[in-house]
Amino acid sequence: MRHEIGIALIERIHENLAAKRRELAERELRVPASPYRSGEDHAREQMLFRRFPLVMGHASELPEPGATLAHDGAGVPILIVRGADGRVRAFLNVCRHRGGRIVDARRGRAARGLICPYHAWSYGLDGRLNATSDAEAFPSVSSSSLPGGGLV
Repeated sequence: MRHEIGIALIERIHENLAAKRRELAERELRVPASPYRSGEDHAREQMLFRRFPLVMGHASELPEPGATLAHDGAGVPILIVRGADGRVRAFLNVCRHRGGRIVDARRGRAARGLICPYHAWSYGLDGRLNATSDAEAFPSVSSSSLPGGGLV
């Protein structure tokens, strides 16, 4: 879209809001359902989602440390967490051990950290691996031995 067209549309929207009116199309538009059900279209959208930044939520959805948002819309399970330091971080929503999903609920709260329900590997709100369920069984695994330190 050309810049001047975008500006004109925004001005028109502001005028309509100020006048408390809505602007309707001249006629009803019918859109076929096939693009919404097409595997090809879905695959193209997924590629688009991976090439450009996506809005996954609003900062108000992560009001305090430990607040979480799980998002699968881009075809990859993403977990967004507000850390103890107040920073918002995003990780793949999978455990480094067996790839189990860390958080299932769309919105949630992790008091002090994140725990994989599969084998109870635990991660800090900053994504770092805190502990494995059986350190003796995984002697080479530590926060420093994992690329990225924990969650990816």
